[in-house]
Amino acid sequence: MNVLKGNKGMTLLELIVVVTVLGVMLTVGGPNLMNWLEKGRQREAAYELASVIRLARAQALELGNRTGIKISIGGETDIDGDGGFEDYILFVDSDSNLDYTMGEQVIIDKEWGRGASIDASTDGIGDITRLIYKPSGLIEVNPNGNDTTITIDDYQVTISNITGRVMVDEN
Repeated sequence: MNVLKGNKGMTLLELIVVVTVLGVMLTVGGPNLMNWLEKGRQREAAYELASVIRLARAQALELGNRTGIKISIGGETDIDGDGGFEDYILFVDSDSNLDYTMGEQVIIDKEWGRGASIDASTDGIGDITRLIYKPSGLIEVNPNGNDTTITIDDYQVTISNITGRVMVDEN
């Protein structure tokens, strides 16, 4: 038996084959991986928004005051006037005007992570959508009478105007 002792490395040819195979795998799988990561960020944003909407309802019940979420559609906006960009804020509507007013308590102000933004549509009004919960935990009815739907790319967050129930669906 002729075994070379001390030969524990790879040949140049083996190394070239491994690098070539890895290159082909990345070329074929890279775009799919990027799409998968972006879709994951969108999904996370949709479920996070649904969670914040549920928190707004819980805060209304707990505090006995209207609470609301103000959501920027189509890009970052300084919603609460603090000099920073937010995609949404959760606030206590202490003056009951159904909108955020400077000086009202902000519970959460949040910017979406990279790859997720509300850039499609809502059933709300204009570039900023507001969801307001009454102290009873019921949602202030959308002016058009329909459920409120917020679209985040492939996901929809729907809030029932009758029950306040929040659902997330994938398109």
